[in-house]
Amino acid sequence: MMTVRPARAEDAGALTTFRAVAWNAPFYRKAGFRILEDAEIDERLASLLDDEARHGMPTGQRCAMRLDLSRVDTR
Repeated sequence: MMTVRPARAEDAGALTTFRAVAWNAPFYRKAGFRILEDAEIDERLASLLDDEARHGMPTGQRCAMRLDLSRVDTR
């Protein structure tokens, strides 16, 4: 799932995905996303990851990622 909303200090997009599935985190990394460290995960993303775990997603295989939209080339 990806959500994009106006950020307070900068524009960003965030999502949760599988760490090791080729068309998940590795794919998003190539698109400019980075995996967030635990300390960087906000309440909303933490809630999404918790919901995924409650629905049977393996927590050790999931991650939250962020794309800084202010650095994306829109040309």
